[in-house]
Amino acid sequence: MFQELTHMARARYGRNVARSTSLFASSMHYYSSHRYSDNPSQMLGGLRRSIDLGLLEGPVLIFGGPYSNLEATQRILDCAIKQNIPPSHVICTGDVVAYCSDATETVRLIQESRIHVLKGNIEESLGNSLDDCGCGFE
Repeated sequence: MFQELTHMARARYGRNVARSTSLFASSMHYYSSHRYSDNPSQMLGGLRRSIDLGLLEGPVLIFGGPYSNLEATQRILDCAIKQNIPPSHVICTGDVVAYCSDATETVRLIQESRIHVLKGNIEESLGNSLDDCGCGFE
C-alpha cells in the first residue's frame, strides 16, 4: 500500500525517512479521519482538510520543523506538559520527517502525543510527487 510513497521518500530523503513515511501517513490519516488510498499523492496531497479548533483558551504551544529530531521534539512536548498545556492546545507546523536520524521514532512520538499537525513542505512534496520540498537546500 505504501510502497510507492516509501520509494519516493527513500530517493529524496534517505532510508530513515522512508521507513517512517508510511507511519506518518497513517498518523495523518488517523487524526484527520480520511480514508486510506493506494495512491500516495492522494494519501498525503489529499489531506487538505481544515479543522476548526474553536476558541483555545489558555496557553497554546506552536512549534515547527521537528525534522526527525527526536530529542528536540521530546523536549518541546515535555515543556508543554510542564506548563500544563494539553495536547489539544499544541500545534506542530509540519516537516516532521527530514534531515535528522530518528525519523520513525519522531513520528511515533508525534502520533502518540495526539497533538495537531499541519502538513509542511516535506509532506507536501511527498504527497504531490514533487522533485524536492522547495526549501532551496542543496
